[in-house]
Amino acid sequence: MKSLYSNIPNMNEILSKLSMDDIDPKWQKKLADQYLQTLRESIASGDVKDVNADEVIQSIRNFIEATLAPGLKRIINGTGVIIHTNLGRSSISKRLLDEAADVLAHYSNLEYSLEKGARGSRYAPVVERLKLLTGAEDAIVVNNNAAAVMLTLNTFASGGSVIVSRGELVEIGGAFRIPEVMKLSGCQLIEVGTTNKTHPFDYTQAIDEETRMMMKVHTSNYRIQGFTASVETDVLSEIAKANALILYEDLGSGTFEAIEGFQEKTIQEAAAHCDLLSFSGDKLLGGPQCGIIVGKQKLIAQIKANQLLRALRVDKFTLSILDRLMTAYFKNEALRTEAIPTHRYLKLSKDTIEAKVDAFLNQYQEPLNNIQLHVAKASMDSEVGAGSMPLALLPSCGLIIQSDHSIEKCFQAMRRLDQPLIGRIEKDSIVLDFRMIEEDDFTGVFNALKAGCYHA
Repeated sequence: MKSLYSNIPNMNEILSKLSMDDIDPKWQKKLADQYLQTLRESIASGDVKDVNADEVIQSIRNFIEATLAPGLKRIINGTGVIIHTNLGRSSISKRLLDEAADVLAHYSNLEYSLEKGARGSRYAPVVERLKLLTGAEDAIVVNNNAAAVMLTLNTFASGGSVIVSRGELVEIGGAFRIPEVMKLSGCQLIEVGTTNKTHPFDYTQAIDEETRMMMKVHTSNYRIQGFTASVETDVLSEIAKANALILYEDLGSGTFEAIEGFQEKTIQEAAAHCDLLSFSGDKLLGGPQCGIIVGKQKLIAQIKANQLLRALRVDKFTLSILDRLMTAYFKNEALRTEAIPTHRYLKLSKDTIEAKVDAFLNQYQEPLNNIQLHVAKASMDSEVGAGSMPLALLPSCGLIIQSDHSIEKCFQAMRRLDQPLIGRIEKDSIVLDFRMIEEDDFTGVFNALKAGCYHA
């Protein structure tokens, strides 16, 4: 065992041979020490039987490169889920990023009024356009819609109660639940109705001197079907007005445009009957992660005065992209769709997607056959994702891939690449939906399948 330890090169030799001039020497030494500590422990446990000095130095170089490599990578999305929470939800177009890049790379008027020559509001660039798009009197932006819900409840219902239908006590990703967020916001939940049926009288009977708000939660991530009844926002609005209460709707996802073929309430429709409304920026809206609250000016002013806003505010990166996204919504349909990839993916026809699959196969069918991958074109369904339109299935097209190698190991190898390809496994096959796979992804798809086959 002593001979194994003696084969480990000393630090001066390691640093002289690493040839990593772009890395600060102190970090080369620190990370090399970290690797060597692990190596010595492996020798002591008997896991390492041989030590070669050149191989140790190469392993240290690989370790440093892997440790300092960016953790976030570009993914080729072959899952068929358009707004994929695990893959970053809505993708942002290069056009919007290019427009924002010059602002982000320099100083900006983030909180400076160019008109007054004094401190201004960071929300000003997007508020006017949000008012135009939604028809609301005012708006505010926070870091996500969960924050928007908590901030709204805390501002208006802390120490009081909020009435919500039992059929709307939703849970979203990460076990974020309406009852729990109400506790955190300092208010009491009053459940009314049943899971499948809630009527107007359920709300009116629950109102008492402790009631501060009525809340409607859009069930954007599930549907209750069959023997059901719910109270629409316009009816709730009349009840709220008659009892001098605030009506707040958490729309969850939210879209400015009616989506053909789907019965999804638009932001404008909801805002027309609510005192306050909140929705996400990175779902159907197609923008960056944020939570947007719109509503009556006097109520938004109270939210702005809540000390929690400071902890939940958005930064210049989010606001710069949101600023450009809001502008895109005023452009003609062609320019709007180009600027918002989520909308483009939603609108793709099956024929268009099938043409992409055919183009890929024309280029790579033979090379795929040569590496013993059995590839077949197939019809399939895409999903919207991220708790948006849960019952919507979009006809699509893609590839079913089978191999003589282990499909699971092939899938693992595809995930470990510098540009991973993520699909899904069904019935011992890899399924790739081509809805979100672009033509400039084709080489990456082939390289990932080839690497997966060789490493399986």
